Amino acid sequence: WDSLGNPIEGTAEVSIEQLDLGSYDACGAVSLSFSPILTDTTRIFSCDELGQNLVELWVTDIHGNQGFCSTWVDVQDPAGICEPPPKWSVEGMIITETGAMIEEAEIYLMGSDTIVTWSDATGNYTFDSLSFFTGYSLKVQRDTDLLNGLTTWDLAKIKQHILGVELLDSPYKIIAADANRSGAVTTVDLLHLQKLILLLTDELPNENTSWRFIPADYTFTDPTLPFLDPLPESLEIDTLQASISDLNWAAIKVGDVNGSAQGSANAVTNEQRSGRVIDLVVADQTIAPGESAWVPIRFGEAISFLTMQGAVKLSPPFEVLDIRWPEYAAISPADFYLDPEYADGFRFATYGIEAEHRAYEEIWCEVLVHNTGGLGASPIWGWDARMPGLAYDEGGLSYRLEWKLDARLNQQNSIVKHRVHPNPVKAGTVIELEGLSLGTIQLEIFDTQGKLIWQTTQQVHSPQCEIPLPPTIWPHAGLYWYQVRGSEMQVSGRLLYWPE
Repeated sequence: WDSLGNPIEGTAEVSIEQLDLGSYDACGAVSLSFSPILTDTTRIFSCDELGQNLVELWVTDIHGNQGFCSTWVDVQDPAGICEPPPKWSVEGMIITETGAMIEEAEIYLMGSDTIVTWSDATGNYTFDSLSFFTGYSLKVQRDTDLLNGLTTWDLAKIKQHILGVELLDSPYKIIAADANRSGAVTTVDLLHLQKLILLLTDELPNENTSWRFIPADYTFTDPTLPFLDPLPESLEIDTLQASISDLNWAAIKVGDVNGSAQGSANAVTNEQRSGRVIDLVVADQTIAPGESAWVPIRFGEAISFLTMQGAVKLSPPFEVLDIRWPEYAAISPADFYLDPEYADGFRFATYGIEAEHRAYEEIWCEVLVHNTGGLGASPIWGWDARMPGLAYDEGGLSYRLEWKLDARLNQQNSIVKHRVHPNPVKAGTVIELEGLSLGTIQLEIFDTQGKLIWQTTQQVHSPQCEIPLPPTIWPHAGLYWYQVRGSEMQVSGRLLYWPE
């Protein structure tokens, strides 16, 4: 009320009697008030108290004994007299350590309700029209494109970190290397990441996601031990008292320790590309229908590389039965994968802690190729679009791997004739060869799984020769493959061992 006794606009008076539903005392009358003070019998609410307001109802008997209860007064403004309460905003940016702006990250703002927005192409996000004096919690998520920024070069750097050869130089890189979200970087993380590259899995363990996000202003107790304290992957606003424009987040792409991940579809990759090509040379070799041949893959130049990766794909009707590599090569069986669902090729992801040096025309590996068609043909070598061939040097520069056919490597195959007699084999047999050059040849016998069961070496003194196969070499009845190799020739075929 003003000095003239008129009500002030934007206020409402509530008397204590309006809240009483029948308080009484057995000894006599009672007095009602908003507090222990008996004269405190009215409350005036203004626009500042819109909404629920907690009050107390006190009862006093004739002897001065008191008791109270609590209730709510809901102040409303149906006539629209009050000014609308202020609305504030929260905004920020999401970027990687290298400055890549993250698009389409989901940002969750959780208060009385949960609001979701997405970052734009510049990594910015905004929440508008937020209620003042309200608490909120924020969290960022993005779980797409696990292979974004992940290559065998990252595996090599993580392995060097594990072995102490060269430590990762930032806490964000160490977090990125923790593929299984265990709070440590171990060889188990390498196995998980290699499976991703080889397309053996499309998820990370322990509910880890493709990206992780922590507040950009978070200070690590020890940057070399980022897991020393629990990572803060959410952000709390106790009470929003004004607009906030700098709630920024550091984005970490799991597996990417060189910052090559792209933050948006139109972003330019940070990966260092040399623009150079490394030729992988294979013989322009005709394989007869129903037969198989070991095809060496050679380097087309002297090179030095740290890692290689790719998915080899052969033209129909060829299939890959097996792969082998020189004993001195720093290659593990886990680096190669023959997918039974895609028999027309294989995938590889090799990496080490120091560069490999290979000479011109040195053999990288040998592939057992089988012709399932009805005509003799030479396979065409290519790459699966999901995993093109790449090599990386010690500095992280990438090189494209390309195929090159060389008829010179197989020029003798067209004039070398071979047959097994007798075939089917009941005990011992011989392989007859015609059109050989003088020198040394090697015969190898394989089972259908590509396992070597017998081999021999023989000197060639004339264009024709026979290689006897002892009757004791066969582990069991069935189909077997043979391959004869010389300095400038390679032929193969199959035979059936069926004893009486």
